[in-house]
Amino acid sequence: MSKTPELHDASVAERYIGLRVGNVFTIDALVGTGSSGHVFRANQAGLVRPAAIKVMHRSFLASEEMRARFHREARITSRVIHPAVVPVLMTGELPNAPPTEGEAFIVYEFVSGSTLREVIRKRSLRLPQIIGILIAAAEGVGAAHRVGVVHRDLKPENLMLLGDEHGAMQLRILDFGLARVSEVTEAPLTHTGAVLGTPEYLSPEGARGQPATARSDVYSLAIIAYECLTGAPPFVGTSPIRVLMQQMEGDVPPLRALLDLGEIPSLITDVVCKNLAKAPEQRAADALEFATMLRHAATRSQTAVESCGPTTDLWQTAGSLDPAPPPTAQPHEPPGALPRNR
Repeated sequence: MSKTPELHDASVAERYIGLRVGNVFTIDALVGTGSSGHVFRANQAGLVRPAAIKVMHRSFLASEEMRARFHREARITSRVIHPAVVPVLMTGELPNAPPTEGEAFIVYEFVSGSTLREVIRKRSLRLPQIIGILIAAAEGVGAAHRVGVVHRDLKPENLMLLGDEHGAMQLRILDFGLARVSEVTEAPLTHTGAVLGTPEYLSPEGARGQPATARSDVYSLAIIAYECLTGAPPFVGTSPIRVLMQQMEGDVPPLRALLDLGEIPSLITDVVCKNLAKAPEQRAADALEFATMLRHAATRSQTAVESCGPTTDLWQTAGSLDPAPPPTAQPHEPPGALPRNR
């Protein structure tokens, strides 16, 4: 996560360390800062496990839209039930009384590992690991697609890799803060024509400010695949505008794999390049189809795949289970996180 100039980390930590949230979680450390809020590690009462609490920046307190975005992120993320998607445990608002000022918050399961960005920089991945990571990411995003959720901000920073004592990797998908749903039950918080996402991973239609679809996420996954294989995304530039122009009009540079990976089977590179098509209808319909294409290409080319998580056979969707939305703190609780009264 990037640092923002809003406050020095020590000052932020001093405000929140020791705070009890929802009468369940106690904040014990600041772990990162993003564009919309600070992320803290917390301990859950009665259980020996940590949680991650994202607290809205105080500079956004006057913004009802930003407050709505926080709660919308929690609702949207809770729709997706898949081992690769970090679950939401609670959402609410802190008390509007010192030391807090009614900040919105979301509680997630805490995950600790390395982002795919960090791993790519080390250039330590082997081809079987790369294919496994891409399939796991596509299956997790595909679970979101099957319940009408489009992520809209897929990039290596939002894919976390966790290792276990046996050296096996598990993947987690982070940050559904820009996600949208394709149903009318969620009112859009952005206007058509707004460019949302990270330019290097944004689809051509996204660069034009057009609505994102599942095929837009597939394009972002193909960009990530290209970067895993070559060490860099296909389009870079000295300014975001230059990158967006390349996304819309530029030809994808030939995929020249890192020397350490050896020769990449053409069946695999063909899948990546096909899903970098400018026209959305020429890409896979959703991320699950993209995962299937990668798996078939690996099988046909006799390329080993190192598993990076459960397969699609093990995931279930919110559509089939009809889960309750993430809990919110209740007004009758003692000092802690309470919903904001309006």
